Amino acid sequence: MFKIFLLPVFLLLSISTVFSQGYNVVKGYLVLSNGDTLRGSLKDRGSLGNTVSIQPNGAPGFTDYTIQQVRSIFYENGNYFKPVPSEDRFLRCLVEGPMDLYKYQDYYLVQRKGEAPVKLGKMNPKDEGKEDKRFQGLLKYLTSDCPKVQKQSENVNFSDYALIDLVEKYNACKDPSFKSGSHRKSTRMLIHKGIRGGVAFHHSRLNDQDNGLASGGRTVDLGSLTTFSAGIWINLAFRNKLSFQPELLFIRKSGSYAGKISGIYDIAYDVDQTWLQLPLCIYYTFPLEKVRPFISAGLPLGWTLKSEGSKNFIGNKEPILLKNWEYGLRGSAGLEFKMTPKRSFYLEYMYESTYLGFKAEGPSGHVKNFTHHVSARVSF
Repeated sequence: MFKIFLLPVFLLLSISTVFSQGYNVVKGYLVLSNGDTLRGSLKDRGSLGNTVSIQPNGAPGFTDYTIQQVRSIFYENGNYFKPVPSEDRFLRCLVEGPMDLYKYQDYYLVQRKGEAPVKLGKMNPKDEGKEDKRFQGLLKYLTSDCPKVQKQSENVNFSDYALIDLVEKYNACKDPSFKSGSHRKSTRMLIHKGIRGGVAFHHSRLNDQDNGLASGGRTVDLGSLTTFSAGIWINLAFRNKLSFQPELLFIRKSGSYAGKISGIYDIAYDVDQTWLQLPLCIYYTFPLEKVRPFISAGLPLGWTLKSEGSKNFIGNKEPILLKNWEYGLRGSAGLEFKMTPKRSFYLEYMYESTYLGFKAEGPSGHVKNFTHHVSARVSF
């Protein structure tokens, strides 16, 4: 009994160790001030200040470099950072050229070559809660040598893509031969795949529609079943927030009922189903860093590997012919623990309700399946 208790403790400690060691490591490279390039594993951008840490390929450990030693930082996920001495830190660079555009927290900085950076904020700290349009005036001044761009700056939105577009047009105006140095966040679809396994708590509600006989017209709850579910999945994510996830899932659903009609006649039902499911779900993952909550909703479709049912009325047993497919609704919520950019551990609670009809024509009946899943997933 003591060993059984220690097993989940050991698993949790192992997950925590891997999580803490692996999450902050991202592949990429540094360009040093002397022009040398170092490729290897970078500590993730969440730890960036005025120092960046890299473990060069083949090196035993990490080495720190300051903003005076580094010209630029490239992460394999598309993020690009440059040192900004006036801010005493590395900032994410969205555009570089005759005018650079940086972003940090809730403000931007623009910098023309050879000039000091200018901060663009949206909220006036003296007038809290009201939108500050002064950033448009600053941009109008900075783009005054390109009239078409200056006109656009009067109504530009305070967002990544609007400001990127404006600065790119300014750079093209200043130097038509200049090739855009835009570093937008990657818009490519991210594909994750993995396996799932967990416990499922299931019960069925059988409706034996009125067929004019004493044995008809009953709705009964079949006994609950604790079973398991397991399968494989693939997640197609856009910008790592909204994603579409089909799965191939194996699960057993069964139950039985025994009772009396009008306190006189004995009746019993048995249903035993083994399903191969294809859940099709939309996931939304909240854009946090290490621990990311998510929710989902979708349609589970199922095909039977085994589907048997029977009714025993006053000792007369007859089969219930069940259709070989089911459909319904599913919702879930859970947490994603990112260990590396490509590997995550997920804890998920799912609830689904599916419908299964009888094969007989006319008044026949149906089975509604209700299942609670407590599941773990791993991506690789």
